[in-house]
Amino acid sequence: MAHLGRVFGSKHVREVVGPDGKNFNDFAATIAMFTYEELISGSEPLEQGDEQVLVASWWVQSRDPKKDLKDFATELKPLVVGAFGDLSRKVVVNVALPDEAGMLKYFTGDIAPSYSACYQVYLTDKAQVADFLDKKATLEERAAELVVQETTFATFGIRSVVLDQTRGVRFDASRQPRLS
Repeated sequence: MAHLGRVFGSKHVREVVGPDGKNFNDFAATIAMFTYEELISGSEPLEQGDEQVLVASWWVQSRDPKKDLKDFATELKPLVVGAFGDLSRKVVVNVALPDEAGMLKYFTGDIAPSYSACYQVYLTDKAQVADFLDKKATLEERAAELVVQETTFATFGIRSVVLDQTRGVRFDASRQPRLS
């Protein structure tokens, strides 16, 4: 975070990049979050065996903008595990961290929703997508008092580690996600 503060506080960003900021973000497609990741169901996260795995991501925004996001995720956890626990190898939540400096607005603009959490549901195959969507619809009904329905959505993708300096995983083009 300190590095980001230095970069965004630099004269170059203020005078060169900042005035042209609207050309550096995509209001329709950009979601920027600082998060911490927590396993809430299944096996440990970030295993080497998680390469090339189909992941459904459920993006949610809290109805209460003043609610502590960790408390929000804790309150939503039993509903999420109840909905997706038996469908998936594991469920991971990425809970948003505060952005007191407002750095994320640079990427998303001022009008973008501020997402509270993203739940990643690790599926075993594409056939589970329809089941996920059915369970998501039921979950959204049950969580209607907690989440903003109008901004909640799901995405699907293939999870791959491209680079992880902490674990010594160097870049390797063969680990790029492949949709087949």
